[in-house]
Amino acid sequence: MNTETLEITLNEQAASFAAESAAAEGFSSPAEYVIAVIAAERRRVQLKELARAENKDPESIPPIRVTKEFWEAERRALGL
Repeated sequence: MNTETLEITLNEQAASFAAESAAAEGFSSPAEYVIAVIAAERRRVQLKELARAENKDPESIPPIRVTKEFWEAERRALGL
């Protein structure tokens, strides 16, 4: 997998949220947490697009329950 560096600036509240969420979910860093959040959002968008392609209501897709197990699977899938 090719990688690209992306530098972002967060306000204090967002940076604190990312750091606290990363620690609470067992990520080694806020950056790792953000990578997993982006991957989860990408999957959510892909599911909505698939639902539209199948002429289904995108809102009929059940929500993803985000648990520690979910994040562990995300880390494995992302190779983190």
